[in-house]
Amino acid sequence: VDDTVFYMGSDTYQYFLIGNKIGVPTSISTPIFDETVVTYFEKYPHKKPTLIIVDKYYVSLEQMAGEGEFGRWLSENYDLENIVDDPFIQVVYPKVK
Repeated sequence: VDDTVFYMGSDTYQYFLIGNKIGVPTSISTPIFDETVVTYFEKYPHKKPTLIIVDKYYVSLEQMAGEGEFGRWLSENYDLENIVDDPFIQVVYPKVK
């Protein structure tokens, strides 16, 4: 499957771990998940992730869901009720329409 992955965490080496397309917000310091991410995916809908990988020790989906523009976008577009949970990561898939 050719997934487009969006990685939510601080380890930018994720590019080397999978053979799929992957997006990681990069910055000179701490990546921030806010309205700029939403604006990007609205401007480039063909790049919208088919799955999101979340570093559990960096991002709390439970706290983020529904809060702020990015949290609302996540809640509207991704199935936060059926998260694949691992000791270190969570995997989130789009809602089935």
